[in-house]
Amino acid sequence: LIQVVGSIPPLRTNKILKVVGSGTKKIAYKLDNDHIFSLFQTGYGGDEYDDLNWYAGIQDRQFKGESSVDEPAIHDYGEVPFPDQSDRTLRYVEMSGIVPLSEDGPSSIKTTTELELVRLDWDVVQVAKFVEASLYHGMLVKDPISLDKKVGLVQHWWRNRKSLPFAKEEDILDIKVDILPPDLIMNLIKTLVKLAVRLKTTHVLQDIHPGNLGMSIENPDEFVVIDI
Repeated sequence: LIQVVGSIPPLRTNKILKVVGSGTKKIAYKLDNDHIFSLFQTGYGGDEYDDLNWYAGIQDRQFKGESSVDEPAIHDYGEVPFPDQSDRTLRYVEMSGIVPLSEDGPSSIKTTTELELVRLDWDVVQVAKFVEASLYHGMLVKDPISLDKKVGLVQHWWRNRKSLPFAKEEDILDIKVDILPPDLIMNLIKTLVKLAVRLKTTHVLQDIHPGNLGMSIENPDEFVVIDI
């Protein structure tokens, strides 16, 4: 493992300071250059999509000047093999422009207590659950309408969620959020709709939490997805 980690380019010149998020397949760290660095073996979606392809797509859009505020700035990504194990690799990505939610809440909320962070986690999960149900029942992932219209529809449904025909079926009739104000909820919905539509699957929304979300440094009230 030491050989593998030593062969990862970002770790040749930067040191890991602390863990900022973790899941079943990944760990995200903060480097001493203030970038976020993630190590993982496989992604959440299995065969549906590949994490490295997702990061590559983001970087490609950045080079073309088409990147979105809800995406991190990708500096480097790749994979390195384990010695004598050609079928096993360790993947990595280095990104910047993000303050992880696990490290600090949105500046407009200034969450400080442990209870507030737990409530923020609950809010994020509830909004993600709503977006997943809306995209599924509205059949919006593959709908040919524009991405902005899809975002607008889901935001409209959130405001009128008690009248949605599928709300009771999906147990989202009485969703309540305690920490996130309305404007940040709209921003989070926008970020999650764009994520699911770009990846062409709602499955990714089942694993959204403060450990894989952050806030944009340049636009402090904009959410950024760190890992999928």
